[in-house]
Amino acid sequence: MYKLFSPTHLLKLNFSNDSNTLDKNFYNELLHIIGLEEVKDGGKKVIQQCKIPNYGSILENTIDQVKTEVRLSDVANIKSFGETKDEQVYNISLELVITWINRILFLKLLESQLISYNNSNE
Repeated sequence: MYKLFSPTHLLKLNFSNDSNTLDKNFYNELLHIIGLEEVKDGGKKVIQQCKIPNYGSILENTIDQVKTEVRLSDVANIKSFGETKDEQVYNISLELVITWINRILFLKLLESQLISYNNSNE
């Protein structure tokens, strides 16, 4: 209740000790590791695959693996991933990478909460 009615929350300011917020540097590094970039398209920001391929990125490595090891005919609802084979490979790879990154971030946030609950006793 204290957080809900605090001036910081009512004025929609960031809590300085909130471990669930992403700072800009972490966000940009995360996009780089994944193999994506944020660009302005008109008046809005769009996240897309890097124009210059980053062959060390998770996305590029996953695309290579999907191309070589996965038979696209075994994927259920393959048409929902795109019309062409390249679109399908990219969309399947992106979905896999986002799932992996979400799991890693969840574990990192859980770890930070456990450490704060145990008075920084790692």
